[in-house]
Amino acid sequence: MVERSNGESGSKSTSHSNLPSGCSEHGYEQIKGFCKDCGCGICFRCAISKHRNHNMVNTDEITKTDLEPMLDVFDSKLT
Repeated sequence: MVERSNGESGSKSTSHSNLPSGCSEHGYEQIKGFCKDCGCGICFRCAISKHRNHNMVNTDEITKTDLEPMLDVFDSKLT
């Protein structure tokens, strides 16, 4: 895991170094939402373009129920 400073008086966030830190389609803009239809993180520009008519939620509002369909995908990658 890697700790990064977010520029605010010494506060740091912890993330896995192999995970993208932002949107790969829009210059690594910050991921602000989760598309329930596609099962992926999205930035603001993705939300108003290709995910416009999809079922989306803010990242701070994601529930366990939102992520449960993805568990099989992760399990298959680990085995």
